[in-house]
Amino acid sequence: MPPPYMPPAYNVTASIASSMFSQPSVAPPVYNRKKSRNFPRQASATSNFRPVTLSNPAVPFQAAIPGHFSQPRKITIVGNVPSNSDRFNVNLKNTMTGNIMLHINPRLKEGVLVRNTLTNGSWGSEERQIYSMPFSFGQAFQMEISSVKNCYRVLVNGLHVFDYTHRIPASQVDQLEITGDVTLSCVQY
Repeated sequence: MPPPYMPPAYNVTASIASSMFSQPSVAPPVYNRKKSRNFPRQASATSNFRPVTLSNPAVPFQAAIPGHFSQPRKITIVGNVPSNSDRFNVNLKNTMTGNIMLHINPRLKEGVLVRNTLTNGSWGSEERQIYSMPFSFGQAFQMEISSVKNCYRVLVNGLHVFDYTHRIPASQVDQLEITGDVTLSCVQY
């Protein structure tokens, strides 16, 4: 009988753990007392947002993203690349259209990290250039995806890996999908 599954060990301190899944705070509405009309400033659509955190989810993984994916939200994925992995995918999608706004596809045996967008059933041009491959066989990783002004910003293990210019507005993202040769320890969105 094989030994029970043991998740990979992480060198995580309390300070790292508390900041690992933190979301930027949004200030409450401010009332202007100098003008005759006291209307509150528009609060961000994410001001009442509470992130969802799932431990050890199964792959393939799909989750509806509450609200819409916009500033200042982020998605954090903690996982492990098995030693026999070929590739895996992280997709930010729209369920109604089937469009994939951001397709992240580490192809480990090829040594490339492909990024792309699927619009109306057609793939756009691939982006492949990166400084170095941030994923390794048999290694744990932490990926953070955030939407900044005009692009998605992706960090792996705390290092900036790439920016991907929005080809479709990020506000249309309503689903996160993770498939392929990867195990997940934690997903927060």
